[in-house]
Amino acid sequence: MFNRIQKYKYFIYCRRSKGRQEEQSPSIKAQYNELIGLAKKENLEIIDVFKETQSAFELGRPKFEEMVERIKNGEANGILTWEISRLSRNSQDTSAMQILVDSKKLTSIRTPAKEYIDKDGEDLLLSFELVLSRQYSKEVAKRTRRGLRHKLEKEHEWPGWAPLGYLNIRKENQIISGRLTPYKRQLQKLLEKKWKKQNCSPKAIEVNPLKGSLVKRVFEDFASGNYSLSVMLDRMEKMGLRGKSGKMISKSCLVSLLQNPFYYGYMRLKGNLYEGTHEPLITKSLFDKVQNVLSEKNKPIKKRWQFDFTGLIKCGHCGCSITAEKKKGKYIYYRCTKMRNRRMSMLCPQPTLKEEDLRVQLEKEVKKITINDMIKELLAEAIKQAHDKEKEAHQKGIKGWLNIYNGAERKLNKLFELFYSDSITQGEFVVKKEELMEEKQRAKERLDAHGKAQKAWFNYAEELIITTNHAYKIFEEGTPKEIKMLLKAIGKNYILKDGILTLQLKEPFNYIAQLNKSKSSNKNDWLRR
Repeated sequence: MFNRIQKYKYFIYCRRSKGRQEEQSPSIKAQYNELIGLAKKENLEIIDVFKETQSAFELGRPKFEEMVERIKNGEANGILTWEISRLSRNSQDTSAMQILVDSKKLTSIRTPAKEYIDKDGEDLLLSFELVLSRQYSKEVAKRTRRGLRHKLEKEHEWPGWAPLGYLNIRKENQIISGRLTPYKRQLQKLLEKKWKKQNCSPKAIEVNPLKGSLVKRVFEDFASGNYSLSVMLDRMEKMGLRGKSGKMISKSCLVSLLQNPFYYGYMRLKGNLYEGTHEPLITKSLFDKVQNVLSEKNKPIKKRWQFDFTGLIKCGHCGCSITAEKKKGKYIYYRCTKMRNRRMSMLCPQPTLKEEDLRVQLEKEVKKITINDMIKELLAEAIKQAHDKEKEAHQKGIKGWLNIYNGAERKLNKLFELFYSDSITQGEFVVKKEELMEEKQRAKERLDAHGKAQKAWFNYAEELIITTNHAYKIFEEGTPKEIKMLLKAIGKNYILKDGILTLQLKEPFNYIAQLNKSKSSNKNDWLRR
């Protein structure tokens, strides 16, 4: 760039770290302008310029490594940089610089404030400043880690970007973080409407009004054990649920999502769990079910055909499952899988049964719990009378779980005191802390459940009445999935033996069946049942 014959030939090196602007050196452009100005002023020969945005605390800076190699090859013997810390903040790169100095390949390093040349004592000063620069990076890293721990332990807030289904909120202006695109403006309006309706202040992390419910549905669907990861990804794509970048979610990202405790109210950092103040999307129990499916305890099985009644019925002879098969492309027969007898080289006498014949028997059972309008009114009144007793039980439950929650909170505070006073080891601290946080989370979920006692009770009553009033219609017109859900809801212990199906109706459907059988129209008789 400058073609004058000089003793030193320089590479200009400009670097900027990744992170917040206010905590960094000037921009690469500002560094370059200052250095090129210095080169012109001092009449320095510049061979090439290297610019990159990388942390010098980490290994693997492509431009820096290229510059070192070219110095080894003799293309230049000097470096012009904004300050020494731009060159190295880790031991390996410091060592590489020192080797260049010792081998006389690098004989000059200049900054706007100082020049390091190959004279007695100058290489010692350079080494000292490189070490100081590396130590400074370590101190910054320590302060950052302390800040993260403080935010997690004291403020109970996640210090980074929120996962899919949540949004980061700037507390100073109550605006969604990042560039306000038309999509984010829509979300902002929905959040402001929510804050106004609930008369509450925004949290640092809020549930995404559009994607939050979709993420919750992903957990619920996967917990059923009916879907593989690949199928779930297809379902998420059909829902319109994509990553924050707008790209399709990968299988590994889906697994990370399903394993993230953030969704039930806790935050994990380097193996430690911290309680959060953000709104959970799911319960801990649902999260645990998902983990069971992920660990292949309930591995979903890909099926060629979907049958209405498979997965429900056991054989009355050998106890194996009753499966179905389609013959000639249209006739469906149910039979014993005979898996147990196959291993024992024994034959199961269970005959095959046409789906039509099985459906007739199930239809009779469903009709037993289907109610007319008169019984519907009686059922609603009976549930209403039972509500007061249910409410009283919930109040007792709230008191008990509140004591457990407060007790766990006190034990956690005491545990932190013991740890910071070096009375217990870090291993003992981590194990006991997770136990207490599990206990606290369980108590919190139970308190939430009891706190919604009245609403939950009436929801249950409404669902019960709707189910019994429309059970036969669901059985006749529903999808295979809806029919299975109905049959699982109303009955258990489905046994098929010699073509005859038996089952036990669950409560309260067994009482409704008894009422239908007695044909009682006496209101007082019903209420006493």
